[in-house]
Amino acid sequence: DPWLISTLFSSCDNICFLSNYGVEHIADKVDVMIQEIRNKFQLYSITEQPYVFVKADNGTYGMGIIVAYCGDDILKLNKKNRNKMKRIKDRKIVERVIIQEGIMTEELFNGYTAEPLVYFIGDTPSCYLYRYNTVKDKFSNLNSVGCDFVDVSFREQEGKIFCWSMVAKMAALAAAVEVFDR
Repeated sequence: DPWLISTLFSSCDNICFLSNYGVEHIADKVDVMIQEIRNKFQLYSITEQPYVFVKADNGTYGMGIIVAYCGDDILKLNKKNRNKMKRIKDRKIVERVIIQEGIMTEELFNGYTAEPLVYFIGDTPSCYLYRYNTVKDKFSNLNSVGCDFVDVSFREQEGKIFCWSMVAKMAALAAAVEVFDR
């Protein structure tokens, strides 16, 4: 099942949080994806609550990202979150969003929620980092206020680094296939 190694995602074009145009369409797509995730969770006996990230598709820089557990979360956005979705860096208006399955992290660094990052030079992994966040939980976007990075290349166990390297290589291969298929 490809779902075991990749996330579900979809997109919505021609939307505008400034005027509320297309927001219902986003909410509908969120509900559809939440149900798809729920079905996978039932199939694999996962007991967590499914959620998605709704992200600006014109470069987020950690901005223009909200979490939704159902379509109503989109329809009932508070003013703060609606403003967050109207524009991103350089005041670019958000006109298209990606809806991406949320994957909670179980990794911790010094007690903080963390996720591993692997940087490549060519096809060789060159740097292993943790992105961690001192204020966010395992369901949140860690690339936000409270985020920091630490190089763990020489701190982590060799087996863990090897696993990160293999997963990163598979992700790079999957990205290359995705670009080729376009």
